[in-house]
Amino acid sequence: MEFLVNLLIEWTNNNGRSRVERVLWIAPEGDCLYTIDINNPKAWPEYRRTDELEAALTSKFAQIIENDPYASLVRPEEEIDPRHRAR
Repeated sequence: MEFLVNLLIEWTNNNGRSRVERVLWIAPEGDCLYTIDINNPKAWPEYRRTDELEAALTSKFAQIIENDPYASLVRPEEEIDPRHRAR
């Protein structure tokens, strides 16, 4: 499976709770990547091996999310306040 930056992955645990992660970076070799929980403002990037992620997707512990809940917040660069860009 080919992973892409900004891909959203929803993880479901045994309690039925879920967590959505965004792919931030993919190694040039494609063997690992970093994700971050999109709903946790204190989240840190997490290292993931792509073979483990593929296994989770196959076994339905994880699934790809098509609709990005934050897509409406994306703005062209020139519309972003310069103070916000500097931050």
